[in-house]
Amino acid sequence: SSVEWTVNGTTAGNGDTLTAGYLKGDTVSCRVTPYDGEDFGVPVSAEIQIGNAAPTLSLPNLTPNPAHSDDTVDCSYSYTDLDGDPDQTSIDWLLNSALVSTGPSFSAGAIPGDTLTCRATAYDGQDTGSVAEVSLVIANYLPLVSQVSIAPDPAYVGEQLTCSYSFSDQDSQGDFSKTVWTIGGGTSGSG
Repeated sequence: SSVEWTVNGTTAGNGDTLTAGYLKGDTVSCRVTPYDGEDFGVPVSAEIQIGNAAPTLSLPNLTPNPAHSDDTVDCSYSYTDLDGDPDQTSIDWLLNSALVSTGPSFSAGAIPGDTLTCRATAYDGQDTGSVAEVSLVIANYLPLVSQVSIAPDPAYVGEQLTCSYSFSDQDSQGDFSKTVWTIGGGTSGSG
C-alpha cells in the first residue's frame, strides 16, 4: 500500500509518518491506496486539524536571593511555545501560602522568616500550559549597635554608670540587645 500526506490540500509527503510541515490550524490528510502486488484497491482517507500546543515554562528564578524585607524580588523564567504564540504567562505571589499579589515583581509586605513563592502559569492566549513555582525565605538583616558610651565621664568610685548606645535594624524589629559590663577584662554584670 502507498501513503500520501497533504496539508491544506497540498502534497506534504509519503510514508507511514509525517513529522513536519504543518502548523496550528492546518488540516492534515492521510490517503492510503491499498495494493496487493497485483491490483490497486479503493483509496481511503482520514484527516485531522492540528490543534494548539500548550506552552511550557522552565523553573522560575528569584532575584535577589537571599532577599530581605525591603527588597524588590523579581521572578524570571523561560517560555516555550511550539506554535510560536506570544507569552501571556501569569505570575502569582504567595506569602506563607496566601495569594498577596500578581505581576513580575514583589516589593512589600514580607518580614524575616516569611516564605515567598512565585507561581508562574504558562498561557499562550488559548491554552494554559505548565505551572512552575519557586520559593525563598525572607532573610533577616543583622541589627547594628553604634555610638556606645558610658556616663558619667569622667566617673568616680561609688557613682552609678550608665551604658548608652544607638540601635538600628533595617527590618524594624525590636531592640533585644544584651549589655555586659567588664572591669579589667573580667565580666562584672549585665543590664
